[in-house]
Amino acid sequence: MEIKNLKEEVVNWSVRFPVDKWWRERHKIPFMSKLHRECSFIDQLFEYEEERLFKDLLYRKKLVYVPNIGEFLNIDEMDIDSMSKLAMDEINKLNGG
Repeated sequence: MEIKNLKEEVVNWSVRFPVDKWWRERHKIPFMSKLHRECSFIDQLFEYEEERLFKDLLYRKKLVYVPNIGEFLNIDEMDIDSMSKLAMDEINKLNGG
């Protein structure tokens, strides 16, 4: 494989798998490193969706989401309903609904 083709494949990978690119940038994981190859796309997708859901919910409340401190556990029941609705809306979008 020529270098030109290799570079094209790296770019194509990031275009085809934007969540993977987001995850690698977030965790500073090099492309095709051992850690990159060991992580499943499902794990990356869950992390990405969690980030989107909480940022959207907390943005509307004018709060800042700080990962890994458990602050989201203090959200009141109304917000949990809002978050559930957001999650279901996203799932429906993915299912074409």
